[in-house]
Amino acid sequence: MVKFKGCGYTGKLMEKELFSESKKFKDIRLYDFYIPFKKAVEVVKRTQPFADPANPTPEFANDLRKQVSNLLNLKDNDKKLKFYTAVGSHLDRWHKIDAFLELEDDNGKITRVTLDVTINAKKGDEYGADIVFLVPSDGIDKRVNEEEYNKTIQDLSEDIKKYFEFKKTKKP
Repeated sequence: MVKFKGCGYTGKLMEKELFSESKKFKDIRLYDFYIPFKKAVEVVKRTQPFADPANPTPEFANDLRKQVSNLLNLKDNDKKLKFYTAVGSHLDRWHKIDAFLELEDDNGKITRVTLDVTINAKKGDEYGADIVFLVPSDGIDKRVNEEEYNKTIQDLSEDIKKYFEFKKTKKP
């Protein structure tokens, strides 16, 4: 068997598997230019690869959103929690955010929690998200190790719930 140095599972591949990827603009050079955070969020919302952010198609993203919804006891208001992928977007490139969840309260106020997933345990301060979480360098797959997958979903969901609660109590 021939091994190629530097080939294999990368952080970008893992991000795409867990969260999918924002739709690209026709002119990829647009990503070379900085866009402020608020505008980058708007762009991400318009470029989702799945039709309903309350039902994202990547299994990990969907399982994560469902578990956060359960922990927040949303029940009938389940559609008020939305998941957005930012992989491959300005938000990813310039603001170091791979995904975010938004929760709409009964008054229409939106609370956002941002995520950055990494396989690099030495990432250090190179992040811009509210929550940074580490997955094994060979990825995470429910069919390969269901226990590890479920633990990752549960732990991350609990962190997201706590962050939503913290942001709700924080004064604007």
